[in-house]
Amino acid sequence: MRFPTHLLTSSALAGTLEPALFDACDGEGVSVRAALAAAGGNADAYRSCACKKGGAAAYLELHIEQGPVLYDKATRARPSRRSTAPFA
Repeated sequence: MRFPTHLLTSSALAGTLEPALFDACDGEGVSVRAALAAAGGNADAYRSCACKKGGAAAYLELHIEQGPVLYDKATRARPSRRSTAPFA
């Protein structure tokens, strides 16, 4: 994981994002804010991402849990035929 943040996108969509998360840095000292700007994003506009109540019928957030392993091995991600989701 590049940044020590979690649920960044979900939090922005839910309108609960803590602005301090943009100051979190990766192992090389690059902040989320700086990385977002380098990709053409604007951290100061995060409030515009919030979904208004009733504004979405559904939300799906996909994760590549083996992302770091795939990255280290220079392997591409591929779709899977099945998935499991444990429920508590």
